[in-house]
Amino acid sequence: MLFYDTKEIIKQFKPTNDRADLDWSCKFWFVVTEKCQSVISLQLKYRISGQGKFQSCATSFNVNILTLPTSNEPTQKLPIAPFIKLSDNSVSLFINTNGENEWMVQGISLNLPSFEGIVEQKQDSYNLFDYAENCLGKLLCWLRKTIDFFQGNCNIILVDKTSQQINWEMVRLDINVFLGIKATVIRWLEKELFGKSRNLDLTKSKVYEGCMVPYVHLDDSDDYPLSEPIESLEDWQDAIINNLQAVAVASLQCNGHIYAGSIPQAWQWEPIECQHSPIQVDFEPIFMCNDTYPLCLFVNAPYSARLIWDNSKPCGIAAVALSQVASGYIGSMGAIDPRIAKLVKNKFIVKAREDDGVKPAEFLREIRSEWVDKLKSKVSSERKEAKWGLPHIFSYVYYGNPDDVVKITGGGQ
Repeated sequence: MLFYDTKEIIKQFKPTNDRADLDWSCKFWFVVTEKCQSVISLQLKYRISGQGKFQSCATSFNVNILTLPTSNEPTQKLPIAPFIKLSDNSVSLFINTNGENEWMVQGISLNLPSFEGIVEQKQDSYNLFDYAENCLGKLLCWLRKTIDFFQGNCNIILVDKTSQQINWEMVRLDINVFLGIKATVIRWLEKELFGKSRNLDLTKSKVYEGCMVPYVHLDDSDDYPLSEPIESLEDWQDAIINNLQAVAVASLQCNGHIYAGSIPQAWQWEPIECQHSPIQVDFEPIFMCNDTYPLCLFVNAPYSARLIWDNSKPCGIAAVALSQVASGYIGSMGAIDPRIAKLVKNKFIVKAREDDGVKPAEFLREIRSEWVDKLKSKVSSERKEAKWGLPHIFSYVYYGNPDDVVKITGGGQ
């Protein structure tokens, strides 16, 4: 691949009789293949004020590209996140606010050209069936090429720094083709504690093997039948602290808000009706006993995976958990119907009890695929159910390594 600068063309060929400003230049590149022609034809066009497009031609000329000096590939001015170490088949996607009505989306890969583009903000964070078609053209092209390059074995790490917290897993790449199914999509966040960054190493996965300690809100025990439900958060903390070496998975289940920190989260973008008042959970007693982030935490509650921002710092139960007690985290980006919450929880536990355990990121990918397949059913009731259930199913996301494995053994749930 050869790179050129239009300044060199202007210097050598002076196509406009020195009227071209050297500051008005751009870089471009050619992929030179065997037996290709080395002579190209260039046109310099200009626009007459008030007439819109560049329709008038000042000059045209032929250039032998082999006579021009070349340079190395320009360095991409994209954020290199020190808190994420990519693997060969992984790409990271950063979403940042860019003014009041736009997002800056930046994609980084070790093996492919990076991406940088502006997309329109989406105010309704759940109506994503048409969102991809309207706003994400260039980004969709990059995502499709990236996924095709890795031949279906592509990991996408989302770092979403926006207040809207879009459910990107549900973005459509094509008809009934969703990002969260075509690729293994996980999330991470830039979070520090005591000046230390919580890093994600995609080259090193973790196995969470041991018992599960579940908490279930007292009023939800019928919706989440457990053999020995723990209905007190203090008892839940004690059960983890007293068995830290044996506990691999902890869960919090409630048809209402569960928050961590000094004040309840303000979900201003999406008012919902919950059956219960907000519940506060304190991870610090567990953190004080073990600061190695030993747990995979499953918070089966509305909005448990979303982040809110305080002076550019991520807050919310997911952020607190990942900075204190968990290296892997499953939660929901939105409201969840209790029937879906029960279904997802039961399937996850069954899979996690198998001999090989379950990869949380792959589990979510598979369950999304099952529900999308229902959209193609010949039975109208199944299609109707799929349309209703998809936003709930796609709400579940995973923070952690895509190759992490959860194996529930021993007592507990």
